[in-house]
Amino acid sequence: MTNPLPFEPPYQALSPEFARAMEEHRSAPSATSVAPGKDKSRPAAAAPKEGAFYLVVPFAEKDEAKSMGARWDAAARKWYIPSDKDRESFKRWLPKA
Repeated sequence: MTNPLPFEPPYQALSPEFARAMEEHRSAPSATSVAPGKDKSRPAAAAPKEGAFYLVVPFAEKDEAKSMGARWDAAARKWYIPSDKDRESFKRWLPKA
């Protein structure tokens, strides 16, 4: 079942001035446009936190890592060991060389 439109096209061209303004608006670059070759889905990689050591924690194990003291770095999108924690307790999540 289709909903009937309350008005018939062309509903944009109410006047020549309005049509021209709409065309200018469509052709202008938007503030959210992305330069070619750039991916806006993820922020640029941030510098590592001072004294932090990044881990490889599967999503299913994130709660366990957090309860042990690991912290989430939102900019890097990774878990890390704060400088005051012992790396030995996080051994299973240490990155492979």
